[in-house]
Amino acid sequence: MLCDRVPEVVTREPMASLLVVADFSGAEFSRDAVERIKIATALDRPHIRRAAWVGTDNLPKALYDSIRSFSAREFPVFGTRQEAMDYLAS
Repeated sequence: MLCDRVPEVVTREPMASLLVVADFSGAEFSRDAVERIKIATALDRPHIRRAAWVGTDNLPKALYDSIRSFSAREFPVFGTRQEAMDYLAS
């Protein structure tokens, strides 16, 4: 699963240096996938300056909230990748 590789890549970067867009358009979320996302977002937290999510229509609010709570991070959600990029650039 891709999210399992994220901390390996992200933690090589300086603290608070990364802007990240996670595009979940068309994704399906199993409980296992959500658990892996929770771990990845917690491990990479120190290296992320700002993050934005796209395409979370298939992610139930309770699961989104559990990711947010576990990782102690906010994940603003946008309708398009361009909106997310504009947010990160602002």
